[in-house]
Amino acid sequence: MLHLISGSRLGLPNDIWLTASKQFPIQKGEQYSLGFKLENKHQHLAFQLEGYYRQINGLIFYQPDELDLDFLPDPKQIEDFYTAGKGKVYGIESMFTFTNKRWNGWITYTWSKNLQSFPRLLKNRQLPSPYDQRHMFNLVVNGKLSSKWDISFLWTIQSGCPIFLPSAQYIGPDGKYIYIYPEQPSRFPTYRRFDIGFTYKHERDSGKYREWKFGVYNLFNRKNPLYLDLQAASYIQRGTNRSLIPPRIKGLSLLPFLPYISYQWTF
Repeated sequence: MLHLISGSRLGLPNDIWLTASKQFPIQKGEQYSLGFKLENKHQHLAFQLEGYYRQINGLIFYQPDELDLDFLPDPKQIEDFYTAGKGKVYGIESMFTFTNKRWNGWITYTWSKNLQSFPRLLKNRQLPSPYDQRHMFNLVVNGKLSSKWDISFLWTIQSGCPIFLPSAQYIGPDGKYIYIYPEQPSRFPTYRRFDIGFTYKHERDSGKYREWKFGVYNLFNRKNPLYLDLQAASYIQRGTNRSLIPPRIKGLSLLPFLPYISYQWTF
């Protein structure tokens, strides 16, 4: 059995796997769900709604004194780990699907809360987990433009995940910056992305089949940050004048506007 430990501070996110042991016992949980489905077969429409509640025991949280997560934490440093944590996840998931001769697709929306608490952390007060996303919306549409051309697009909007941002800093005895974090986390910016793709199909009488696919990932070039990086304060010296550049947090994104093309030949 393995534990997945994720950080919620600045820097490149790390997923760390830790073997379960007497020191870090396995996690246990219970989940309850209730839902219903409405379907109109004549108009090819369907709607689903489901609510769920999950309770988890045995969570582990890794929070070293350093700014970023260590890539390989030392399990012997037990003071860096918060154990015996409890979590609860609850929310509502909905899905609307539609289909006809030329078009099909679905719309999904999820509202959820993902909370966790640890006896040694903030007097066992509940805090959002690194996976807490309040809202998630997806729209997927596939269409047939002609006998050879298809189109598809995806539009997704998601609430930002929690992250602890430093609220103050000072220079320690060793000359390094020491950061002070608030008790409540901030959040990443809202994630938005629109993808579009086209498919050209051509089949010959001989049975050979050709297919071209091309489109654009992140059509509107939305700068969704993958992680946040803290740039420490610095000074600019211009003659006798010395100007302070305050610390700032910069978001680094991945995969901006990205066209793609592929070709498939079946024979």
